[in-house]
Amino acid sequence: MDCALIDDSNQTKFKFKVVSNSGDSFIVLIDWLSKHIKLTVPEYHFVMEATGVYHERCAEWLFNTGLKVSVVNPAHIKYYVQSLGVRSKNDKKDSVVLARYGLTQKPVSRLIIAAALAYIWMVYLGKLALNKGGGTKLSIVQIDVI
Repeated sequence: MDCALIDDSNQTKFKFKVVSNSGDSFIVLIDWLSKHIKLTVPEYHFVMEATGVYHERCAEWLFNTGLKVSVVNPAHIKYYVQSLGVRSKNDKKDSVVLARYGLTQKPVSRLIIAAALAYIWMVYLGKLALNKGGGTKLSIVQIDVI
């Protein structure tokens, strides 16, 4: 995964890091960030593009670690890129665009909502499996989001 860190006081300065999509690499990423920025770890805001299932491992790890994660619709990024007039595309430039998007657009963390919806969907599928012959029933469950 290509990562870009933007300096919010000078938006033309970036630092880059490439890590694999694994838990050990995520720890390396957090360590690298802590050496380059003055924020405390809970203040970090990770912005990533929804890319099929590829982003899910990282997003889930960061979320479960208690960090702020925004998974952004690729269409939003596409139109943001067009608004910047960016014509070329590669992984490093994409990471810069996502960093700028996070800084300027301040996307909200929707992963909590996604986790709640995934849980409801699993409960629903479980109810379907138990109720094969008699139609579908949906049970309402309470989910506490902290």
